[in-house]
Amino acid sequence: MPAVTAIYNKISTTSAITALLNTYVYTTGSAPAPAVFTSFEIPQDLTGPYIILNVPSSSAGGNSEDRGHISGLSLVDIVVYDEKARSSKSLRATAQLIWETIHRATMEVTGYEVWVLATPPAQLSDPDGFPGYVVSCNATIRALDEGEGS
Repeated sequence: MPAVTAIYNKISTTSAITALLNTYVYTTGSAPAPAVFTSFEIPQDLTGPYIILNVPSSSAGGNSEDRGHISGLSLVDIVVYDEKARSSKSLRATAQLIWETIHRATMEVTGYEVWVLATPPAQLSDPDGFPGYVVSCNATIRALDEGEGS
């Protein structure tokens, strides 16, 4: 999914955001990387704060495979969680920074250009008491003509 990949790349390479996240060793022997996941199946030993990119089941998908045309709309939720015992002030600031970074961003990912409009952070109510915020994104995806883009 070009939208998820573009948003993941933008978040995980923005040092102001990654400095606020915990890190995680994704594979044995690899260096710790920012805790940004593209699945709700997160490791049991993970501690917050961390980010999950989620595609709601109502996401529109796409409407054209033609190069150089709009290829679809995609919905992506950026969810940031932290530990129960911590103040949510820092988490709110992280969610705000995510919104400021992603809202109205234009990004490229192999073969596509992605434009994102995002809602301001909204507080989540987690049944287990973990503090969280969500930034919901509407991403427009345009397939690039061959040779177009960087």
